[in-house]
Amino acid sequence: MDDKSTPIENLNNKVDDTEVVNKLLSKYNNLQDNYQTIPQMEENFEKRNLNEEIYNLNSNNIAYNEHHKKEMQRINNSNQYNDEQYEDDEESEYEVIEIPLWKRIVNEIKIPFFIFIFILVFFNCTFDKYLLNKVPILGNKYNECNTYGFLLKAFLIALLSYLCIRFIRI
Repeated sequence: MDDKSTPIENLNNKVDDTEVVNKLLSKYNNLQDNYQTIPQMEENFEKRNLNEEIYNLNSNNIAYNEHHKKEMQRINNSNQYNDEQYEDDEESEYEVIEIPLWKRIVNEIKIPFFIFIFILVFFNCTFDKYLLNKVPILGNKYNECNTYGFLLKAFLIALLSYLCIRFIRI
């Protein structure tokens, strides 16, 4: 060991505590006396290369080296597996199903079309007369549908439109 640091054995030695304390005090006094060396020591401390020190510490550690090798093998194996998986994905390209233009147009138009057809069916005079003959409470004295009749027809339109849209596939 160098003469600037106190060995741990000396600090743990219970027999000669005064000697250890005296050595520490003498080193402290020497630092105080040579206060010009303190900036140089601070500069050396700031300039030290921690990465290199840690590497040197770890490179001498056999257990660390074995663990490091195992981890590198595990990482390489997982990367190799992922590369093979991506290669398989590239080989099996996804098949894109193109829907013809007329079919896309019909799919977009069918909802308003079914609603329009059912409005024509339920809001004509013939249906009003039939409905008011069967359920007179849905009309007024002029044989026109009141609010209840209108709500019933709107509900029927919504229900039948939903069923047609849901179950008629184009």
